[in-house]
Amino acid sequence: MSNLALRLLVFALGLPAVVLSAFAFPQFDYPLFALLVAVASALAANEAAQFFTAGPLRYPGRAIVIPALGAILPVVTYGYIRGMWTLDLISMVVVGASSAILFVQILRRKSGEFVDILPAVVSHVFILIYPGLFASYAMRLLLLPDASKVILVFFLSIYLNDSLAYVVGRLFGRKKSDTEEAIVPVSPNKSIAGFLGGMAATAIVVFSARYLWPEGFSAPAFRLLIFSLVIGIGTIAGDLVESALKRSAALKDSGTLIPGRGGILDSVDSPLFTAPLFFYAYQLLIHGGLL
Repeated sequence: MSNLALRLLVFALGLPAVVLSAFAFPQFDYPLFALLVAVASALAANEAAQFFTAGPLRYPGRAIVIPALGAILPVVTYGYIRGMWTLDLISMVVVGASSAILFVQILRRKSGEFVDILPAVVSHVFILIYPGLFASYAMRLLLLPDASKVILVFFLSIYLNDSLAYVVGRLFGRKKSDTEEAIVPVSPNKSIAGFLGGMAATAIVVFSARYLWPEGFSAPAFRLLIFSLVIGIGTIAGDLVESALKRSAALKDSGTLIPGRGGILDSVDSPLFTAPLFFYAYQLLIHGGLL
C-alpha cells in the first residue's frame, strides 16, 4: 500500500476515534479523551527520549520515569478539571519535577558519570515540557464551553490541514532541483502549494464551524480569519519543529507505531504544538476573554 493510502487510512480510522472520545461520557468529564491524551503523551515521551544520546538515559527505572514525565502534567491538569484540587498545580509540578531531576544528579558516585549530568538534566526537563506541558493544553480544552465541539474543530482544523497540505503538495508542489535549496531546508519536501492547501483547509473548518455551530464560533469574520491563521501556522510549525528535532538526532521517524506516519510523536506533533495556541486564541478571539 502506498504511503499516501496508508496516511489516508490512518486519518479515516484515527480521527473519528479521537473525536468520539471527546463526546463520550461528558457527565464524567470526558474520561476517554483524558486517557487518550495522557497515554499519547507518555508514548510520545518515550519517542522524544530518542532525540538525546542514550548514555544519560540508561538507568534502572527509565521505562517508568520517561513515560511518567510525559504523562504527569496532563494527568495533573485533568485532576484540576475534575475538581480534585482547586489549585492549578502545573507550575508546582514543573518546578517540583525539575528540582527532583536536578537533585538526583548529586547522588552520582562515579566521576566517570559526571559528564552525563548536564545531558541528563536537559533531556529529562525537555521531555517534561515536550510533550508533557504541551499535552496538558490539549487537556485544558475540556475547560472551554461546549468542549466536545471545540475539540472536534481543533482536531479537524489540524488534521485536515496536514492531510490537504500533503495531498496538494504532492499534486501541485514544485519539485526542488538538485542545486536549489528547499523552501524549508529542515523539511525539504514542504512546498508553497502544500502550505496554502493546509491553510485553506483550516480556514474552511473554522468558517464552517461558524455556520454549523454559531453559538461557539460567533466572532466577526476578521477574528475568525486571524484565528484560522494562528491555528494553521501552528499546525505547520508543529510538524516542522519535530522535523528539526529528528534532523538533529539523525532520525527519519520518531517510531514505527503508526503505519504510514511513523511514531506517535509523528502524528501528534502538530496537535501538541498547536494546543496552547488554540486554547488561548479561542478565548481571546472567539470566546471574548481569558477564563
